[in-house]
Amino acid sequence: MAIKRKAVVKTPSAFGRRLKAAKKDEELEVDEAAEQEEVEDEEVEDAEDAQEEEDEEEEEEESEEDKVAREEKDATASRKKELKAMYLDDLKAVATKAGVEFCKKELMLDLILKNEAKARAALRERKAQVRQVLVSKKEELEALGLPELKQECSSRGITGQLSKPVRIEMIIKQWQEDDGIDKALTKIALDQREHELTAMEKPVLSGLCEAAGIDPFVKELIVDRVVRVENKSGRFARPSSEMKKLPDEDVQKTTKKTDIVDALLANEENRKKEKEIRRQEEEAAENKKKELRTLTMDDLKKQLTKQKLDTSGKKEELVEALFLVKAQEDGLVARKAELKALGTDKLKTLLELNDIDAGKVKAAEMVELFLTREKEVHEAARLYEIKVADSFIKQKEELETKSTAELKELCIAKNLKPGVGKELHVERLLEELKESGLAETEKLIAKQARAARYATLMAMDQSALLELADEMEINTLVKEVMVERVMAHEEECGPIVVEGGRAKKKARKA
Repeated sequence: MAIKRKAVVKTPSAFGRRLKAAKKDEELEVDEAAEQEEVEDEEVEDAEDAQEEEDEEEEEEESEEDKVAREEKDATASRKKELKAMYLDDLKAVATKAGVEFCKKELMLDLILKNEAKARAALRERKAQVRQVLVSKKEELEALGLPELKQECSSRGITGQLSKPVRIEMIIKQWQEDDGIDKALTKIALDQREHELTAMEKPVLSGLCEAAGIDPFVKELIVDRVVRVENKSGRFARPSSEMKKLPDEDVQKTTKKTDIVDALLANEENRKKEKEIRRQEEEAAENKKKELRTLTMDDLKKQLTKQKLDTSGKKEELVEALFLVKAQEDGLVARKAELKALGTDKLKTLLELNDIDAGKVKAAEMVELFLTREKEVHEAARLYEIKVADSFIKQKEELETKSTAELKELCIAKNLKPGVGKELHVERLLEELKESGLAETEKLIAKQARAARYATLMAMDQSALLELADEMEINTLVKEVMVERVMAHEEECGPIVVEGGRAKKKARKA
């Protein structure tokens, strides 16, 4: 007989619940630890991948240089093996072709290898340049707008509805057929040479010019610089009529202030002395003229002839001319005595003051040097005054060609009271010119003098002109001129070779 049992539901105890919770927490911790471990593994793998990628990139960056070096090493090793296997005659033939002189086999072999390595390097460089030229041309065309690109195509006879890349490709092909690459490479080489020459010092460039027989000078430029220096030194200005004098010792010794009354008394005394000296000089001059008047016409003419002077005219005119000559002679004698009385030291100081090179000469010779220069100074001043007078004469002649009405207008324009008649107008305008127009006249004379000096220097031999410029410490070389002439010579005749480093020696000397 079946026994019916009532189902009983067992409720877990508190301990069981805690045990299950602990197991569940343990399982969660294990899962989290596993997940963390997986993340860490992934991070490690990512870092390793990144490092591998960096290593690969570094290898790729260095690979081109390494590749070239490896290929060059392999080519050298292979060629060396090939050359070693050759007979001596065949090796000599290779050496001759490479421009290598005959020597010991091992040395000759090394020279051939170096020569061939240099040729390969040059070929690689040229290929790189060609590539760069093509890239530059492509970028240049890509930078153009479509209208500009179409215009460029039209000028080259390229027509049709074409896309920009096709147009660029067709232009580049045509440009290549027109030797565009060779022309671009030639220009690059010329630019590099010009930069190289421009970076050189002037003495080095001068050495290149000398080695090639190139004239590095521009005569017009040298003359212009000489004239400019002379103009700054006052060569074309109004010359001084007097030589520089030694400082007045009496003035130097006067250190304390002088009473105004004493100064006026001293001035009056000096004025009286000067007046007495002039009176004595005039009296002596009159006595000298009286003495000359006692001479006959024949005697007067004989003495004037000795002085190479004109003997025509009345007796009083001959007396006056001879008196002037005698006065100059007497003045010269007195001047010599005055200079000799200074003594050697003061004479030397006086010559230095007037830029006269005395050297090692005696006092008498120093006196003659000073008098010669003094005569030149007086003569230059006299000639300048003649030029000023001639300038006013020319201006007078120009005024005389104008009508009375024009002259009157000129007078009014210059705030001058118009005269009566043409001559009075001219006279008043000339007076105004002499008073206010002297500076303009002197500028005109200076301009004419510079032009005359320029013409004289241009007529000089170049060696003499260069010597003059060197004495004046003028820089006669122009870098731009030398660079241009060297490049023109090399374009026609090839690179200039300076034997023995002559240009470098010149640079060190300079």
